[in-house]
Amino acid sequence: MMMMCARQLCKERICTAIQIFFLASAQMRNPILIACCLLGGLSIIMTWLIWQLVVCKSTKVKIIVARPSSLFCTFTLTPAKPWSKNEPAAGKLSALLSKWPPSYYIVCMMLIAVLQFDFAHRHEVTFRDAPIRAEEREGRLLFATVLNDGSTASYRTLTGLKNLFQKQLPKMPREYISRLVYDRAHGSLAVIRPGTGAVIGGITYRLFVERGFCEIVFCAISSAEQVKGFGAALMNQLKERIRILTDGRVQHYLTYADNYAIGYFKKQGFTRRVNLDRSVWGGYIKDYDGGTLMQCTIVPGVAYLDVHRMLHRQKMHLARAIDAVTGCARVYGGLQFTEPDDACHALDPLERIPGLAAAGWTPEMSRAAEDTPRRGRLYEMLRPLLNELQAHPAAWPFLRPVNAEEVPSYYQAITRPMDLSSMDAKLESDRYGTLPEFIADFNLIVANCRAFNAPDTSYCKNAANLERFFQERLRARNSRAL
Repeated sequence: MMMMCARQLCKERICTAIQIFFLASAQMRNPILIACCLLGGLSIIMTWLIWQLVVCKSTKVKIIVARPSSLFCTFTLTPAKPWSKNEPAAGKLSALLSKWPPSYYIVCMMLIAVLQFDFAHRHEVTFRDAPIRAEEREGRLLFATVLNDGSTASYRTLTGLKNLFQKQLPKMPREYISRLVYDRAHGSLAVIRPGTGAVIGGITYRLFVERGFCEIVFCAISSAEQVKGFGAALMNQLKERIRILTDGRVQHYLTYADNYAIGYFKKQGFTRRVNLDRSVWGGYIKDYDGGTLMQCTIVPGVAYLDVHRMLHRQKMHLARAIDAVTGCARVYGGLQFTEPDDACHALDPLERIPGLAAAGWTPEMSRAAEDTPRRGRLYEMLRPLLNELQAHPAAWPFLRPVNAEEVPSYYQAITRPMDLSSMDAKLESDRYGTLPEFIADFNLIVANCRAFNAPDTSYCKNAANLERFFQERLRARNSRAL
């Protein structure tokens, strides 16, 4: 009986397996590798089944199938088409296997798509680190751990790092940078363009394995390569490599960040709240006048190189859980008119509109919406534009007002501060009467940035990029108006 069920299972789902292979071949760059993985997994599972049925003569077999939210990390998958009108594939399989008490268990990851998923309604998911991964896969980018072992290759890479740090960290003494980069007690992680050998970013660090922490001494990305995600990728690479190198004994990262770097380190999980006992790190790391000590503690079980995909899987799992409780993804049918003149009669929305009561709608909501004043044409034009500005990769320094605790001298130098959140508040409160008023506030953000920061800083470069984007949007609007 088990052989018949296995044969029936393979027969009924073989088409889905073929779809998976061709889908992977079209979307991935190495179809041979994908085919080997798929066929290898199927071979192992079938060998196990044959061993149990023929050699061990087992008749009590149960398969436990784990179900993640995505496969190949590029698709959001939907439940499979039913085997019958009322019984889904997973339920059919469970019904077949529930007749045999479990004596053997296997966690089958390769058969997930074959057993439970259908690719007919797939859509591609693009992750933030996808461009960097593509460059690394194509050999146009390399993350390399570099130690001063006296070799020519290490000296070449360390010299590139030294030049990069000296250029990007102008307030740091050049001799001090050279001494630490070449110091054999320190290590470095470099981002290299293999074609030219150019170093476009890097981190210099020092490990204190017995004390369980790592000091980040220097961290910089070339000006031409900023706002592309290299900073986050570099930090994730460092965390993952040190975890493997030290077998998880290093759990904390410490660094002194200046006012320009605090925002970056916060995005990488660092905080100014240092809870690591001072007796652990005091006297071991280098102190910097005017710098802010920040700490990052590693979260056990998190694969930092796969963090974007992990968050996506959690998001999809949460969405399915919410749908299971609320049924928010359910699609109801439309209105049904039984007589020709039904449409002219007054309708009771709660009775006649399917799903309205289940959604929690009340007549008071409709009256409140009618009483809300409607926005003018200026708001309808500026709202999408401001949303685009806030979502732009170069907008992160200007999303909120400058923190006076982090930059105490800012409000002494800038008497008319402005940021995108303040513009948002003004727009929502209808305080923009004309388009030039909106443009003037945006120009004030750019002017304040250039007045307070040096021209070669990332802040001014982000301001220039955002200003260019804003002007392009205005030109596009004017061309449509003409």
